[in-house]
Amino acid sequence: MHFYHIPTLAMIVLICGLEGCFRQVDERPDEWAPPEVRAELVDCSDISGHYQEQAAAGSGLGLLSVILFPESSIACSSIKISQRGDDYLHVTAYTSSGKIQTERSMSRDSGDFQCTSEGLVLKESIGRFWVISAMYGRGIHILNRTEDKSLVINTKGWVTAYHAFIPYSIRNVLWSRFEPYMSKGQIAPESEAQFQMYHTHAGLPSRLIWLCRSADQGYPFAQAEVGRIYSMGLFGIPMDLPRAYVWYGLATNTKPDLWKHEYLTIRESLTSKQLLQAETMRDDWKPGQCESQLVPADLGD
Repeated sequence: MHFYHIPTLAMIVLICGLEGCFRQVDERPDEWAPPEVRAELVDCSDISGHYQEQAAAGSGLGLLSVILFPESSIACSSIKISQRGDDYLHVTAYTSSGKIQTERSMSRDSGDFQCTSEGLVLKESIGRFWVISAMYGRGIHILNRTEDKSLVINTKGWVTAYHAFIPYSIRNVLWSRFEPYMSKGQIAPESEAQFQMYHTHAGLPSRLIWLCRSADQGYPFAQAEVGRIYSMGLFGIPMDLPRAYVWYGLATNTKPDLWKHEYLTIRESLTSKQLLQAETMRDDWKPGQCESQLVPADLGD
């Protein structure tokens, strides 16, 4: 290797990092939930929702901030996207205290985004840099919301540069997933109605699906009911006291007095190993886990 190649390699690493330059993630991870099915006659993917730090592979909420607010450098705690049909998006970034940090509106008619079979595609971002090297970068961001209400972004980027009389080009594909926002004790307004569907809907697994949707959105009565199912082994679900402890614990975060007895009774019945397992599950809990764990694939209506 010639000596003048060293600055070139150093600049490549500086631009996108070893992992970003040389690792391709061309395929969407199989373990992620599939995209939501679009309603008939709807052209655009629905990406409305409130999102927080990533739930899986990606580069953190900073990536989402840069994509949606390219004109500013912000460090936000969560991002809320409101969508009106196929024509309009409004994005709000929040601080960790819940205050609005910055906002942006995007219009399809203005060319801010377009709708394709792959998803909602934001306007191509272009950057030019003259720092030691002459660099030209382009990026395309394709957004979809999944069935578990997470936001998935497929970023396709290209960098062309010229340094030390050596031209080079870098291509990178990145998949990022951001989970639904759920602060401690927060209850989504539709969660109570979903819990009522659990009581009125006929047949399994539909009832359990409604229950999980409510529980995952913070409704304490639904969370306690999931705990009761696990503690008693109802509906053919195997008894699982560590999981019962987790769900009663989530319920008591919002209503500390209603299920305190059940929570402490289960805690006393756990072995030290089970308690450690339960506390690990509690610390790792994220919205969306209930349905995959509670509803067996072979449980028919």
